[in-house]
Amino acid sequence: MNEEFYKSWLPYVLTIVRRYGVHESDQKDLVQDIFLQLFRKYQQYDAEMGKLRPWLRTVAVSQVINHLRDRHRFRTEDLTELIERGPYVLAELQHLDAQYLTDMIAGLPLGFRTVFNLHVVEGYSHREIADRLGISSAGSRSQLSRAKSLLRHQLSKLVILNHVL
Repeated sequence: MNEEFYKSWLPYVLTIVRRYGVHESDQKDLVQDIFLQLFRKYQQYDAEMGKLRPWLRTVAVSQVINHLRDRHRFRTEDLTELIERGPYVLAELQHLDAQYLTDMIAGLPLGFRTVFNLHVVEGYSHREIADRLGISSAGSRSQLSRAKSLLRHQLSKLVILNHVL
């Protein structure tokens, strides 16, 4: 593994870090930590067992979760309070793109965002999420439900705004 490997996989790793909403000031250090882990664990990678991308994603997500767990306590957010705080930046529906949706997900509260990404994007079960985050399976399901509800709420505001404009 060398500089070429780093340069070719850097955008992918950075996308994972950003998707979990890691603060911009922590992103560079976290990306470096991820690549250090990749270099250390490369001997464990077995090309016959699977492709490089899923293995790399697993290592990166694990590092991101460790980073978030070290800096934040995962807790259930009060959905009503969050909705009352106001909407995310709104845009017209026809201008929605992957980056806008990624930003919307990154704007979710930490617990919602982390469980949403682990379950919906990464495909982890609620039991696996619970084990990784130190919460209950019911807590994981609740966080996911509330994350989806909050995203639906934000998207419905976009629909209403689009009709008004």
